[in-house]
Amino acid sequence: MQIEYSLLYEELNHLIRLSMQRRAPENKKIESCFWIAWEQWEKMKDSLRGKDFPNELVEISFFKEVKPKFTHMIEFYCILSEAVLFVPKERTSALLYWTEEELRYKRFLQKHDEFIQYVESGKTYLDRQYFLREKYYQTNIWDIPIYDAELEFCSSHDGLIRRYMAKRKYDEYVSNQIRILRDLN
Repeated sequence: MQIEYSLLYEELNHLIRLSMQRRAPENKKIESCFWIAWEQWEKMKDSLRGKDFPNELVEISFFKEVKPKFTHMIEFYCILSEAVLFVPKERTSALLYWTEEELRYKRFLQKHDEFIQYVESGKTYLDRQYFLREKYYQTNIWDIPIYDAELEFCSSHDGLIRRYMAKRKYDEYVSNQIRILRDLN
């Protein structure tokens, strides 16, 4: 199974690279990348549908490491498409906009510091609680994105890793935009 994940993930990254190299407006590239990520995640789900994981360690690994690699890309392109839609045209205003956007990641880190420290430390003592489907509990149905609504493909904390990875990737994009705008001086 791990080989199949790797191949789909390699294909995802390859298709996104190709899409970003196209001659097209940025918003069209972002939209294309969103759909590529969505389609690769759907392929992943189709390959797993109705199958059980061979053991808890494989299931934990899937929800802690594999699934977020796919779903964070969907979330990242959602966040990015919204952001580029509202960037002011004037350089000073754009710089202020991106500086404010930089705070999104910082607020997220502060809010979820304990969980992020757990994940980043490599600790595993809460993995069974966080990343097994049997431990999944739905707190608010309105907080679940449509691409993550099938309970068969959810654990209680894989969405938090997805958001962390997406916001980290977005923060890199934002930092680059700030750097570009500052270099224009």
